Amino acid sequence: MLIFRSATSGRSDLTGWLTTRTVAGKHGVTSCMIYSSRSTWSWRSLRTVRSCQPGAVCTSLPGTGWAQVEAEISELRRHFAMARTDQDYRTIGNDCVAVVERLSATVFDPDRHVKGEDPPPLANTKQRLGLFVRHTAPGPPNAEIRKVARAVIELAQAVKHRKTPSRRDAGIAADSVIQLANVLRRLADE
Repeated sequence: MLIFRSATSGRSDLTGWLTTRTVAGKHGVTSCMIYSSRSTWSWRSLRTVRSCQPGAVCTSLPGTGWAQVEAEISELRRHFAMARTDQDYRTIGNDCVAVVERLSATVFDPDRHVKGEDPPPLANTKQRLGLFVRHTAPGPPNAEIRKVARAVIELAQAVKHRKTPSRRDAGIAADSVIQLANVLRRLADE
């Protein structure tokens, strides 16, 4: 067993990148120079990114700022934490679709995103979100963003309709719709 003692007296400022440590191990006590990890200091200091337990559905962003979307995401996380059966994982697919539908209702504005035609109904989330993303991220440089949005919507639907979805499938779909919420929030802010 190793015991580390810092020669920098536990200071958490930037002065101790390279420090001396006293190491007590099975071969005696020795001092050595070590390079302290900048990322460790950064993560501890900034505290903007939450740590996630393995297998948890999580996002590094603090939230979208859209209360109804956050409520759907919160339920999605709660259901995922309790999911154990194929039926539970299909329910995660339903929750993912509910998040996508809530996103559609939140970001889609027919006056801004539809020109000269009838707006798509609320149930047509793929088309509504497609119009929003095309309006906020137009042109060839943003083609990948539009592909991500379409792929996430299709993934959520696939998990919802899969006969035997796995925990992995449900978790990836859940992570994806949370990512989509963050992407759409960023697009809406521009």
